[in-house]
Amino acid sequence: MAGTVILARIANKYLDWNISYALLFFDLIVAFSSYFIIGAEKLMLTIVILYVGTKVMDFMIEGLNPKKAVTIISEKQNDIAEMVITEMDRGVTVLSGHGYYTKNPKEVLYIVISKQEVSTLKKIVRSIDPSAFLTIHDVRDVFGEGFLDISK
Repeated sequence: MAGTVILARIANKYLDWNISYALLFFDLIVAFSSYFIIGAEKLMLTIVILYVGTKVMDFMIEGLNPKKAVTIISEKQNDIAEMVITEMDRGVTVLSGHGYYTKNPKEVLYIVISKQEVSTLKKIVRSIDPSAFLTIHDVRDVFGEGFLDISK
């Protein structure tokens, strides 16, 4: 099944699919195509094992509560922030910064989202400013409005 890893990486790069789910998708195609050889019972077992493997892989990579912190530097930060608020219903924090070399002031957007929302955010940024600088960080815990209550 090493060939499905290559397909999963391609799907991740060009279609922005999650690698573990892309791998599951292509492995399921291989499993279903072998139905007449392995039979229904073994096919069902294979599907269960593939699903469990995908969930374990996701847990190992992401943890229990996967969130992403996104930092965006763009000349069109107001348009991006407005679209994130209206399309994704997420808050945006604006930080003041400046380029070290140019000393030009810049507004930096900071957004915390779920891993499922990363693709949507990338599409928004790409549609407004394809030359934007975007960093995505794994976040372990998020407390506050829209996330976990800090008092618990």
